[in-house]
Amino acid sequence: MAEEYGIGDLMHLYVGVRGHQDYLERFKNDLLAQYLPYRLTDNQIGMMQLGVRPIEFWEIVFPEEHLQTVLSMVQPQQPQGMFKFLAATLKRLLKLQSIPKTTLPAHPFIRPDSVGVMGFGIKKDQKVMYTAKNKDVSTTGILDGEREHI
Repeated sequence: MAEEYGIGDLMHLYVGVRGHQDYLERFKNDLLAQYLPYRLTDNQIGMMQLGVRPIEFWEIVFPEEHLQTVLSMVQPQQPQGMFKFLAATLKRLLKLQSIPKTTLPAHPFIRPDSVGVMGFGIKKDQKVMYTAKNKDVSTTGILDGEREHI
């Protein structure tokens, strides 16, 4: 009996990357340029391009009054599978609240169907007020002032 080969023989490597966007794109493009021998049958070998599928963590910042508009553009879904634990952990570590359901219809042109978006949570921005020591704030850059959290 001949051994069977095919799609089931693929491996998935998960890594975290960090760096300037240009260098990350170059690294990703270099990986995508790699082809490896892949056994299709007992006596047939093909070449397979490395599949690089980014899993990115984004923080999207916007004015609070536009929450529903942003939700309709991003269309975050509930995390599934292996991402459920990650989502719960991130939500706890970052002190996030649950994402409300959007009241607006999905924006038709922002997120293509081929892009998965898992929602982890939301939180309000920490308000920061800048004041200058003994100087008129309107004429002083914030680098000259001191920072007070309110």
